[in-house]
Amino acid sequence: MDRAPGGLRVAYDANAPLNGEARALLAATPLDAFLASRCSSGQPSKVVVLDADDTVAFAMDTLARHAISSAPVLSSDSSTTAPFYGFVDVPTIVDAFYKGDYLSTPRYARSDRPGAHQPAPPPRYTQTSVSLGAYPTPLREDLVEPAPATGMLGRMEMLNSLGPKFAQMLLRHVSPGRDGELLFRAALRHSLLDTITSGFLRPPRAGVEACHRLAVFEFASVGASDASDPCAPAPVTVTHVISQTDVIRWTLKQADAGRLGVLPRATLGSIGAAPKHVVCVTTDETALDAYAAMLSAGLPAAGVLNAPVQHGGVLVGALLLDDLRTVSADTLGCLALPVGALKHNVVWSSAAHRPSTTDGPSPPSRRDVLMQRAALVALRPTDTLGEALHLLVAKKARAVFIVDDASHPLGILTPTDVLRLLAEESGRRVGDVSLAPT
Repeated sequence: MDRAPGGLRVAYDANAPLNGEARALLAATPLDAFLASRCSSGQPSKVVVLDADDTVAFAMDTLARHAISSAPVLSSDSSTTAPFYGFVDVPTIVDAFYKGDYLSTPRYARSDRPGAHQPAPPPRYTQTSVSLGAYPTPLREDLVEPAPATGMLGRMEMLNSLGPKFAQMLLRHVSPGRDGELLFRAALRHSLLDTITSGFLRPPRAGVEACHRLAVFEFASVGASDASDPCAPAPVTVTHVISQTDVIRWTLKQADAGRLGVLPRATLGSIGAAPKHVVCVTTDETALDAYAAMLSAGLPAAGVLNAPVQHGGVLVGALLLDDLRTVSADTLGCLALPVGALKHNVVWSSAAHRPSTTDGPSPPSRRDVLMQRAALVALRPTDTLGEALHLLVAKKARAVFIVDDASHPLGILTPTDVLRLLAEESGRRVGDVSLAPT
């Protein structure tokens, strides 16, 4: 029971599905209507597509130039049975670089076709992660002596030497990201609910819980295909790329218009956002290792602590996979820097009492800088889903951290979590959660 404007008492059904109104709205919204509303709101409609024969360096430069997180990769090579390689983003590239996860033969190569073109396999490199194992010493504030060259500086030198070679590899030789799927244009007649449940939340690849982008495609005209080879795949054109973030923006508009029922008023603690596993790193951990932990956990963000958890560390910032967009193929060495230095462009001494190399007053502590310039977006368990939606959109955040009053991490809410709350038949009822008053 709630008090509406004017003092009237409004009753709600405690046995009703928590996301009942949201699911009904999603089911009644065709995907093409959703895309039309996105275009009318002024969001960019240009689709950036990469070719499988583009180099890693070209891909990274293209993503940075267009200020986008990822792009679909297609192949114009008629010797492939499928023209779609997947989505590529900088985290995928960095992960492949770190693991040495390169494909030895082109994906979908058609060896059964007479005269099929078989590009040469990529050069063999030692896995970067194995090579860096010889340089385990991180930069730490509490070192009495300067860090040896085989520590951070050694890792930087190695990364900078391996990076340019890796940057010349073709995208077809890099394991594609698991972050996107294809939708045929006919799917535009499907509902947004079907798109979320069958597209974002249930991609077909085994072991993948969700993907963040869907590429809508159509086949090129018949005249554009290779008439001399009826077995050649029909060329495809990507017409739209839909991201989870696009759906979050649309959801916020519906919530503000009161079309999602009581769901936006549900508290984060009561819908399962906390307690929940959170990947956390300290400011002294190397960025490369921090990103590897995030990718392994399948999370878009990691909390940055001012000290290890066992020493009472609290959240003072966030490290995002999107931060990698500022890294180019010839600057991979910066990933050997500590998290704080990479993210905030601040140089600290590697010894506690060494003089500063900057003029003027001593530089602020890492915690002070992180507090001032961090990308941390945090709420309490008693805050609501509606408040989280506003922060995700307004801050262009990839995650909302759930913290206690002392800023200890309790959980995390990602766009994937929001889509599950909106679309899945979880069986959670209105009476099962805590609702903030209107």
